[in-house]
Amino acid sequence: MPILNDDGFQIYETRAIVRYLVHKYQGTKTSNVLIPSDVQKAALVEQFISVEANYYNQPLAKMLTQLILAKKLGNEPDLKIVNEAREELDKNLDVYEKLLEGKDYLTGEFSLVDFLHIPSTYYAFKAGEGELWNKRPNVSRWWKNISERESWKSIVTEYKLDEVV
Repeated sequence: MPILNDDGFQIYETRAIVRYLVHKYQGTKTSNVLIPSDVQKAALVEQFISVEANYYNQPLAKMLTQLILAKKLGNEPDLKIVNEAREELDKNLDVYEKLLEGKDYLTGEFSLVDFLHIPSTYYAFKAGEGELWNKRPNVSRWWKNISERESWKSIVTEYKLDEVV
């Protein structure tokens, strides 16, 4: 479980931590806006964060636990779990395909919600599941847009994420 201790203030859970960091540091080092100040735009970011946590990440985490973690622990993946998770994610990506029609990012502009999708999706591609995204033109374009950002590339390099899988 991720935990952040910031001068005695302790917070846990990934999405809570990143929201805290965005609110604390947004605009101080770059001009990137990850949570807009406009209330309605910010509400859309929050809405999609909920979608990511409940409909995108849940089946993806089940699948990756089997395809990556089980293998790292020397176990065979449970293909029933993998296939069920893949089917659920496949349906959810059909919805993403429609949501991304005419847009490069989920809310129209790059935001925190796009960033939150990157790590798990990156590992799904590393585990050989990229076709789930690539077979959908809008989803594929969105993935390319978010995964080719310099900020993500520097994370992959700095933390040697290519070596994890």
